[in-house]
Amino acid sequence: MKEPAPSHKIFAVKSVYDWVLSLKETPYLWICSSYPGVRAPTQFASETDRMRFNISPACVKGLTLNTSTGNISFFASFNGVYSAVTVPIEAVESIFSLETKQGLEFEVEQPSRGEPLALDGRNKAFLHLVN
Repeated sequence: MKEPAPSHKIFAVKSVYDWVLSLKETPYLWICSSYPGVRAPTQFASETDRMRFNISPACVKGLTLNTSTGNISFFASFNGVYSAVTVPIEAVESIFSLETKQGLEFEVEQPSRGEPLALDGRNKAFLHLVN
């Protein structure tokens, strides 16, 4: 069985990130913090469940834009304490340059209740046989 193709969105985010850095500008990421699978200190989210991150190499550690799983992960400092952040690509609202505000915006659709959210260790949906 053929593996599903990764979302084009992760490649777009990676491209804008690289482009912003090549211009020596500051890449920022807006996310929907209430999206399933987001792991971040949500006490720093806005009232509209949004979080903005400066994802420049000077501000985050270990940034990974995983094109296989579609997850973005890094360590960011919140009030001087580093915390792990994991964001499914579906939760990304935009990536842009702080200086010029140029970048890409995306529509974030909350999964319907009928969609399976359980994932196995390889971040793939799985089913159980019920007898």
